Amino acid sequence: MLKNKESFNLEKESKIINPHMMETNTTNKTNFKDFKCEPKKKKIRLADNEHKPILGQSSYAKAFPNWRNGQNDIFHEKHP
Repeated sequence: MLKNKESFNLEKESKIINPHMMETNTTNKTNFKDFKCEPKKKKIRLADNEHKPILGQSSYAKAFPNWRNGQNDIFHEKHP
């Protein structure tokens, strides 16, 4: 506090110690609880091994059969 006709002195003001007890707890300190969290691990499921019949031929091979014409067969046309 400044007395009458006393000038403001910053150095003197900074040395004033607050005699009152202060509460230093914050809402964050009281409410927040520090905890550790770990990411969830994915459960690996293996596929059931069902022995089902597999079609051994593609739909293309069924629609267009191989005539084995790539073996250098020579075709001759007969003259009338």
